[in-house]
Amino acid sequence: LKAGLIDSVKHRQDFVAELKKKYGDSVEFVRDYGDQSHKEIPEDPFAMFSFLMEMLNPKPTTYDDPTIAVVYVEGAIQTGSAEVSPFGSSSGAFSTSIRKALDKAAEEDAVKAVVRRVDSPGGSALASEIILDATRRVRAKKPLVVSMGNVAGSGGYYVTCASDTVFAD
Repeated sequence: LKAGLIDSVKHRQDFVAELKKKYGDSVEFVRDYGDQSHKEIPEDPFAMFSFLMEMLNPKPTTYDDPTIAVVYVEGAIQTGSAEVSPFGSSSGAFSTSIRKALDKAAEEDAVKAVVRRVDSPGGSALASEIILDATRRVRAKKPLVVSMGNVAGSGGYYVTCASDTVFAD
């Protein structure tokens, strides 16, 4: 803080209070963004096929109201796309999937800013460069903030370099 590398040090509740003061008490904090665990499994065997297809091929969510997109870089950074397994999500941060998410966030008019959550020990230098390049494209259009998780080492740190603001815990 003294060196000017960060703007402030706050507890979460103080940060939330500051945002409410700045943007009004009606600001909504979505804590379960993207969480699909609330879906109930159908009992009808034929409905189960629809349920499984929906789980394996989720419909993209679009928003009309002003929104802040959150894009995750979690796990080892790798080239290519994530392949979702019927037994859970893929493991790692895949450059193509993250690049597409960042490009979509940059193009969506409802998205007013992007938060990229980084919790990665690093990985592929090429994949990290692809993610950093996508970050630059987002930043050219709208504010981009990085929130570092438990670790942001090597490539995990590198992909934060073109961000407007970095929050490190």
